[in-house]
Amino acid sequence: GKLRLYKRLWRNAMAAAGGANGASGGYPAADGGSPASAGAVVAFSPLLPAPDVAFWQRLTAKKLDELRLDSRELVTTGYYEAPSSAASQPKCFLLGESFSEEPGFPAGSVSVRGHLKNFNTKEEFRDFLSSGARAARVTEAAVALREAILSGDALKDPVKLRPMIIVAFADLKK
Repeated sequence: GKLRLYKRLWRNAMAAAGGANGASGGYPAADGGSPASAGAVVAFSPLLPAPDVAFWQRLTAKKLDELRLDSRELVTTGYYEAPSSAASQPKCFLLGESFSEEPGFPAGSVSVRGHLKNFNTKEEFRDFLSSGARAARVTEAAVALREAILSGDALKDPVKLRPMIIVAFADLKK
């Protein structure tokens, strides 16, 4: 049933990333056959971030009033909608209410939940991006996704199938 589908989606995502099977390019069809035999290819495309001004204002307020120099990760929720045309890139919308426990997103949208890691300096941010920390964080999210699929938790809370990682920096000195 659904768990088998989730496991196939996981294998497809890993193959696309050159992971588990070391494959890249086309994806296996849902029935396990080749893409050519199925006539369709399952494809994953990254979501373009689309934060609005209120998102940045809320993050600034949290940083100045609550977090200050604390750089712990914040739980953040966004949403995406099907693009209006096939030529449009799908977007992940981040709003001021993205930091709320129960954000009110438009009907028909799909929630994406994850973490925002806000670094205090540009140097910390660059170190994160250039060191193995970024790859380790992505691997950590992939392992959590896999565990949610294998344990069946994703059936209870499907938003676990859509992890999101946001990294940013805020230099409060400037």
